[in-house]
Amino acid sequence: MGLFKKLFGGSSEPTERVLAIMERMRSEDPLVRKAACEEIADLGDEAAPATGLLEDLIQDVDGDVCNAAAAAISKATRGY
Repeated sequence: MGLFKKLFGGSSEPTERVLAIMERMRSEDPLVRKAACEEIADLGDEAAPATGLLEDLIQDVDGDVCNAAAAAISKATRGY
């Protein structure tokens, strides 16, 4: 269980929208991964099922993806 889920709970079942974004978060293209992280950040609690993937992306080989993933976790959990 990821840190986000431990702290904030949320559903473990992703919505169709979250599933689609998570698929883009696994893209080979770092620009697509970054954009997906930025998109999921706006979903708040709905993003909870994606937190494990976001935590993985914090260690992405692309620094912009790392930053977007960290910002997504922050925004989804704190609202900013």
